[in-house]
Amino acid sequence: YTLAQVLPFLAAYFARRRSIVASAGAYVVATVATEALVHRFSPYGSWGSLGYSQAGGTSVLQALALPGGLYVLVAWMSAVSGSLAVWLQRTLDPQGSSAAITNRTLVVAASLFVVPFGLGSLRTSAKPDATESILVGGVTVPISDKSIIFRETVTDFGPTFEIPDARDAFVDLYIKNKTPTPAALPELQAWFDRIQERLLSETRKLADNGAKIVVWSEGNGLVWKDQEARWIQRILEVAREKRIYILAAVGAKIPGQYLFENKVIVADPSGRKIGEYLKSRPVPGAENSVPGGTPPFEFDTPWGRMGLVICFDADFNHWIRVLDSKKLRALFVPGFDWEAINPYHTQMSGFRAVEGGYPVVRIAETGLSAVFDAKGRLLASRDARHSKVD
Repeated sequence: YTLAQVLPFLAAYFARRRSIVASAGAYVVATVATEALVHRFSPYGSWGSLGYSQAGGTSVLQALALPGGLYVLVAWMSAVSGSLAVWLQRTLDPQGSSAAITNRTLVVAASLFVVPFGLGSLRTSAKPDATESILVGGVTVPISDKSIIFRETVTDFGPTFEIPDARDAFVDLYIKNKTPTPAALPELQAWFDRIQERLLSETRKLADNGAKIVVWSEGNGLVWKDQEARWIQRILEVAREKRIYILAAVGAKIPGQYLFENKVIVADPSGRKIGEYLKSRPVPGAENSVPGGTPPFEFDTPWGRMGLVICFDADFNHWIRVLDSKKLRALFVPGFDWEAINPYHTQMSGFRAVEGGYPVVRIAETGLSAVFDAKGRLLASRDARHSKVD
């Protein structure tokens, strides 16, 4: 990716032989083309896009609603910097340029910078369509009070392990793929049971407080594969009991098997399982889960059609835009983050909201959970900073 970022500067360099304006234009075109190609073919999707530097700038983010989405924003950013470069060149080296031309260049640069903010402000201030509101709840039960990814020292416990603490148990079982010793199995089972009971308890509380849809963070419902059917049945019973939709994120594991199933079970208020979505795009080199390889999941509710992807899936803007024509009421994104990418990863999901024209709900283990409206405005959030959640 770093090497690819050199291409716009090379294009600008060679185009400069024609003129400084041609150089700036080549820079804009090459920047957008490079980003589009990288996002299309990189295993990390749109990570590293220049556009994400504008997170929080609600007005300018409205450019994402135009055809082209993220690339319209990138084109604007590079056009502003390119026009400023032309103005600076003509100011420092006025030979061959009149003062009038130099001033017009500055006006163009200023207009490119200011106009999108004005138009974006008008869009965000427009009266929203009258729709019924839906109360959505998110649940994340901490796997450990320690960071899942980082710590000061790392100890290798060999091909099998006991359980020094929950953090080590999770890393050894789900990431390092170590086989638990027979002596460790009872404690692992008790750990799974505690997490499951807390998930169901918190889900009931949210339902009692009026939530119609409850979403769990990615893979939070840890379970052995041979116990999965019974675990799903318990989830369905709570959905029926409380008359709610539950998007239950499950991590089903077979001890000793390299890949686990990272998925979401969708339960409706009648207690029926209406679908199951397996994470389509596991993180390369960091996640040992079965790739689903399917389009984003969709399901109907009384409030409209909903969409569902898991964490890293939402970073593939080309792939996820198949939902744009579906007139979704909301997109749900269970996630799992860590300190190095918090809160940036959740902020990236806010871009999908503006691109698709639907609210995005992202519930993240050890990261920022947030709700964005269809214009990318942050409606609610909770930050599990440093991997600690009450």
